[in-house]
Amino acid sequence: MSVAIIAGIHPTIPRASGIRSYAVGLARGLSRVGEKVILVGVGPEASLDFASFQSVNPNYPVSTFTFVRSLARWIRHHPFERGTVLHGQRPDDLLPLMRLRGRPRIVCTVHGDPRRGILERHACLVRGLYRAAERKTLSRADHVICVSQTGLEVYLKRFPQFRRKISVIPVGIDLSLFKPLDRTAARRQLGLDDRPTIVFAGRLESEKRVHAVTEALRTLPDPPQLVVAGEGRLRNRLQGESDPTAVRFLGAVAHENMPLVLAAADALVLASAFEGLPTVALEALACGRPIIATRVGDLPLIIEEGRTGLFFDGAVLGLRDAVARLASLGNSQQSCERAAKRFGWDSVVPRVRETYYAVG
Repeated sequence: MSVAIIAGIHPTIPRASGIRSYAVGLARGLSRVGEKVILVGVGPEASLDFASFQSVNPNYPVSTFTFVRSLARWIRHHPFERGTVLHGQRPDDLLPLMRLRGRPRIVCTVHGDPRRGILERHACLVRGLYRAAERKTLSRADHVICVSQTGLEVYLKRFPQFRRKISVIPVGIDLSLFKPLDRTAARRQLGLDDRPTIVFAGRLESEKRVHAVTEALRTLPDPPQLVVAGEGRLRNRLQGESDPTAVRFLGAVAHENMPLVLAAADALVLASAFEGLPTVALEALACGRPIIATRVGDLPLIIEEGRTGLFFDGAVLGLRDAVARLASLGNSQQSCERAAKRFGWDSVVPRVRETYYAVG
């Protein structure tokens, strides 16, 4: 079987993105079981040992609009091999596929609810265009994969007519890469002080509420150091407002280096207003690190309160109190590892592959 994984990402340039981790991890996993994989993305040419990379635009990153327009132009001159499964990662990314002849097999993975982020960051026109694109492309898709149970519930409420072609298959993680490492040695390698450390990893955007993390830590009498891994539009503002002795900004971190960052932490913090099933949460658990998080998305299904993490209500004071209670978790490493085991790519890839064959 030939599979084209379509996403506005680059496979080798570091960038905080759950979609990027999913697309690259899935491509690797499918390649291991003998499938021919084409990764259709953006950015400079790159040679991969697990897939053929086809770039539709030499720039990276690009907006969703630019990616969709570039993909439409690229498809006109690069027809997919007959029988290829086309697997998109956002409903609007599938728009250029709607005009393909021969009714190709189309699968779409929805990572949480993209509409939420669009409502938060864009004007009415963009919101309306997204809603129209979502309805059109998901109606045409042969199968829709939700990475979270809460995402499934959102889409079934929005599109009850899709019940027969929508399912939950979680994101996967590389358990050979994400595993416990020595905390003190990791801090030394990153040039961090060997003292209590909280890590935030993700896009520096408003819905991730990184500002709530920095504000909460400032209110503690003896705050842990905060390590921020990721880029985004709020980077300059956050860095300008933060004490450099208390907050360390790492910028974009290569995926293969994230185990070291997570190993340096006493806990990962997620203060998001909304999530589906964040990959970084599973990676932190696999590294034996607990999570302090808001009770959103599928996080309550993977975090055991008081054992593998702590929840807070989203308020700054709630987060401050959760950080102060972190020591109450004790040694949670083994419990965290056990919680992550069912999300290894070896378990996830066969389920995605079954979906491909089912739509054939």
